[in-house]
Amino acid sequence: MLGQSGRELIDFELVSRTLVESYLEVRQGDRVVLYGNEYYSDLFDVIGQACRERGAYPIERRFTDAELTDAVLSCNAEEAARMGVPSIEGPDVVHCFGGTVLSADRALIGMGLLRDTNAFRQSGVQRRASQRVDEFLYCVVIKNTMMQLQHPSMPLVFLDIPSQENVESGGHDPLVVYPIYERAITAPLPEIRRIEERVGQALDITCDVQVTCPRGTQISFSTEGRTATREAARRNVYQVPCGEAFVCPVENTVNGQVYIAGSVNGLQCDMIMEFENGRALRLQSVDENHLLAKAYASAYGVPGESLGEFGVGANPEARSLGTGFMAEKALGTVHFGIGDNSALGGDHSSTRHVDFVVIEPTLLLDGKPLLERGELV
Repeated sequence: MLGQSGRELIDFELVSRTLVESYLEVRQGDRVVLYGNEYYSDLFDVIGQACRERGAYPIERRFTDAELTDAVLSCNAEEAARMGVPSIEGPDVVHCFGGTVLSADRALIGMGLLRDTNAFRQSGVQRRASQRVDEFLYCVVIKNTMMQLQHPSMPLVFLDIPSQENVESGGHDPLVVYPIYERAITAPLPEIRRIEERVGQALDITCDVQVTCPRGTQISFSTEGRTATREAARRNVYQVPCGEAFVCPVENTVNGQVYIAGSVNGLQCDMIMEFENGRALRLQSVDENHLLAKAYASAYGVPGESLGEFGVGANPEARSLGTGFMAEKALGTVHFGIGDNSALGGDHSSTRHVDFVVIEPTLLLDGKPLLERGELV
């Protein structure tokens, strides 16, 4: 469950109305699938009631950490992927795990995955099994999610709210974090769309991109011939909290380095990732934690993986806390996605896609500033 703090600090009724009315745009008679880890049960109950009040029919499907772990360890990648993110096939079909097929008009997917991953890894399970969980989390579900994002066949919302345990294990105070999530989720969509359009228009006419930050990011690439996607403007598929404009860099033009702050990206150390001609060359720990950096490099496909995405946050209420994908939606940040971009309009296909957020960036588009130290110019 979200935990007592989540229940007390997030207005479930307000969040539910926002999701049902603004994002899913639920209509009378709609069949609305509410799918996710049982951790979302309390919130799904309220969302379901909001659907019924609009004359719609909520259909709930939940899974447990134990069910997902069993699917991963059985080497059934397709079943595990479908459990993490069900496949939307056709205009009204949702394929869930266990062979379940649901008819629906709209779907909300709670991005829970394994909510107790650390405990699982520390419970005496063999190293090989632990690595398989990592591979699943970093690769299979992300790839499946990206395909759903790019080719939605029904209104679709991916919702991410961290558990109280995850908030506290990351060194954050639920009293601070949960009100931020509420504000980011309920931020007015017209304002987010306005910011996205401004950023998107600037990216559309840009050839050369340069990004720096005070901690050491210094990277450049071309986006010539590429068009930026405005997340909230698509209107039929969202990651919530939402708000970004993103573009795929021309694959062989990326050169420089990105400073990856651990606290912002939910990692255990600060690192620097170096790129040459579009590919990641090396990943180094700032504090020389070589073993940890080596483990991260293996998970991210370094050396060799390509930079697939560059995005600019557009949600004025989101913050970069390292507690989920809200970090990349925060206005005043940029992010770099290493790995697959074939589902985003690029030419690189991979089994992974991992985003890294940079705070206080200065962003130059053809030499003209769009962001200066995290402030929109």
